Amino acid sequence: MTNAVLHSFRRGPDDLVRLTLIRRAGLFHVEALDPGGGFWDPHTLKAVPDDEEGGRGLAIVGEISGGRWGVSDHGRLGRTVWCAVGGGPDPAERS
Repeated sequence: MTNAVLHSFRRGPDDLVRLTLIRRAGLFHVEALDPGGGFWDPHTLKAVPDDEEGGRGLAIVGEISGGRWGVSDHGRLGRTVWCAVGGGPDPAERS
């Protein structure tokens, strides 16, 4: 969410950032929708100096999601950065 707030091209107070969480098939699907970022495309950095405060967010997302993450571009409507994280057994399916 930090990347969506800091790097998106928000033009006014009506440009919102939205977080969606969906549990489906034993996975949590997490989506961050923002107005887009102009020339910036979400990516992981190859190396971040130890004393740098930022630059690790999407690498962490990639690690905890087992590489199941990506970006959907919606043109003028913005973009969605998403990931799928294993959620364990569904409590509704317990016997």
